[in-house]
Amino acid sequence: MHTPAEAEAYWTAVQDRIIQAPFPQEDKDSARDGHEARFGEDGEFPDFNRDLDGEGMFWMRVMNDDYPASERFACEWRLFWVDFSDSPPVDALTVSGETLAALAWEQTRVPDTELSLNPEAEQTVNLATWVWLDGDQFAPVSVRASLDGYGIWAETTARPVAMRLDAGTGDAVLHPSGGRCEVRGSSVGEPYARGRS
Repeated sequence: MHTPAEAEAYWTAVQDRIIQAPFPQEDKDSARDGHEARFGEDGEFPDFNRDLDGEGMFWMRVMNDDYPASERFACEWRLFWVDFSDSPPVDALTVSGETLAALAWEQTRVPDTELSLNPEAEQTVNLATWVWLDGDQFAPVSVRASLDGYGIWAETTARPVAMRLDAGTGDAVLHPSGGRCEVRGSSVGEPYARGRS
């Protein structure tokens, strides 16, 4: 989550918000004491581990709002430090290569494509329409997710293999039947050539 400088900025802002909020004085004192116990001279992470800058990062719980509350709060809320030379903690909820692969896949977006049609203008009922797709628009899409400094990464790639045509009506005849057109070379289907039926 945070380098030493980022942790200092984040936790100092959190403490300032608590101290300035209309909380009882005992809550403000507790926040101040907790901050000192964590980041004070004799604390768990003295001076925000500034002397370890570039050697690791602070880790903490990150919640996915799309998950049910019981799963979001399954991970213990705590701040801890992991050196780049150390393996991250082994825990079912700790970021791993599998977690990063799932994240990369979740972020993969297949771009919209534009079909080529002949005739190009308005289509006519019961008149054959030739459809194809330029392969340059139908290219693989890759997304990489990584934990910089820790050597943990995953990359997912969505590779197009076919295009399926749906004529939207029961009496249309598709070629190939079923409407599945395989990727062949640099295109899906054949570009129209004058005189083709």
